[in-house]
Amino acid sequence: MRIRGRRLVALLASILSGCAAGKPLPPGAAYLPRDSVFVLSLDLPTLTSSDLYKELKESGGRVGLNRINLLNFAKAAGLDPFKDVKWVTFVGRGRGDSAVPIDELSAVASGFDGKKVYDFLKGSGLPSNPHEGMDIFPIVIVQDRCRFCLGVLDDTTAAFGDGETLKAMADVRHAQGSGISSETSAAALLGRIDPRAAVWGLVRGKDLSSGLADLLARIQGGSKGTAGLAPISDLSFFVTPGENVVVAVDALAGSNEDALLMADVLQGAGSLGKLALKQAKPEESGLLSSFRVQVDGRLVRVSASVPQAKLVELARAAAGGLFNSAFPSIGIPSGLSTGR
Repeated sequence: MRIRGRRLVALLASILSGCAAGKPLPPGAAYLPRDSVFVLSLDLPTLTSSDLYKELKESGGRVGLNRINLLNFAKAAGLDPFKDVKWVTFVGRGRGDSAVPIDELSAVASGFDGKKVYDFLKGSGLPSNPHEGMDIFPIVIVQDRCRFCLGVLDDTTAAFGDGETLKAMADVRHAQGSGISSETSAAALLGRIDPRAAVWGLVRGKDLSSGLADLLARIQGGSKGTAGLAPISDLSFFVTPGENVVVAVDALAGSNEDALLMADVLQGAGSLGKLALKQAKPEESGLLSSFRVQVDGRLVRVSASVPQAKLVELARAAAGGLFNSAFPSIGIPSGLSTGR
């Protein structure tokens, strides 16, 4: 069979577009700016129905949850944040050469009626500033900069937080293919997020090795044998729920050789961690039995599964007020709380 002219061009275009598309992005990743350095995405209905969440809430998280502006706004707009909102994705950006790694923290909520939210904002009497086809509503202004703005990205997605980040998200919406998924390293990690995950995240920096080395040193009981880790600039993680909660972390090494060396270090740290845990708390020694290290080219995955019942037990033993320090209170304007 011979294929000529336009049919051949169309066939090649179809093949190339399919290769370029790759795996679908995880929920909440569609509008993330290229310079995002921290991402944390949460499946609210799944998480809030878990025994672990219920334990954290009873342990002091209830007060902290009431301080999250996103949830306060959802209630003011007539939404039930734990039923009408499917995903909440927090995103941090680091601008310029600032010593602060994250100086813009915002959020994207998806899975609800975007028109309802937009009509609420328009009817509230708030002024708005258009940017690339999206109306941005300023709520909290600090030194002529909007630190808490609102905007609706599409029929099921709204953005909350720093005005500059909302503009960047509007730019991504306007110029598809310009977001974080257009970065080769980030795209490789996003493509490895398990579609069943209830939590996923991404961390990017100039070199994340020192932080990873410190973590591994704690696992090894204070050993400093991880100082030789090669530089790591990107890593992702996800958590899948169930009777056994699976946690996985993927790191992108500079080369295949660096990935193999990193895997050796991680495997050794895991073995020492198992030994240290067995000696310190024999009854908990099974927690690291599922610890695994896998290598796929430059990508290294560390994974483990823990019974949810054990996590609930650990949460019960932990100090309360987990959310209180992480999310300080910033009030929603009274006009919004009344729907005006």
